[in-house]
Amino acid sequence: MDHSDLVVEVATHDDLPGILDLQERNLSEHGGNLSVRWCAEWFEKAIREMPIIVARSGERVVGYLVSTPQGAQAQNPIIEAMLAAYRASADAYIYGPICVEQEQRKRGVAALMFRHLRMRLPSHEGLTFI
Repeated sequence: MDHSDLVVEVATHDDLPGILDLQERNLSEHGGNLSVRWCAEWFEKAIREMPIIVARSGERVVGYLVSTPQGAQAQNPIIEAMLAAYRASADAYIYGPICVEQEQRKRGVAALMFRHLRMRLPSHEGLTFI
C-alpha cells in the first residue's frame, strides 16, 4: 500500500480534537463500530500514561490506537470480564480502542499503527478483546 501521505507517531495533546472528532463519527449511535465514548479528560490522561498512536494525513487525524494500563479501562464491563477471564502479566497493557477513518480503511493504516505501538512497547504483553 502507498502510505506516502501518512505520518504515524505518538499522539500529543494537540491531536486530541482530531481523536475526539474521529471517535464521535465512529460511535455505534452514528453507524460506526465504537461502543464506548471516552471523554477528553480520559484521552488526556491516557496520552500522559502510555502511547496513543495516531495516523495523520496532512494535519487531519485519520486513525488512532490507544494503549492503557490495565486499570484505566476496568470500569468498562467488557474489559472487566476480559481481565477476570485472563490473568495477564503485571506490566501488560490494554490496546484499543482503535479507529480508522472510513476513507483510509483497507489501506494498512491499522497495521502501521500496531507496528508502531509494538516498537514502543516491545517487551510488554498487549491485551484486547474482539
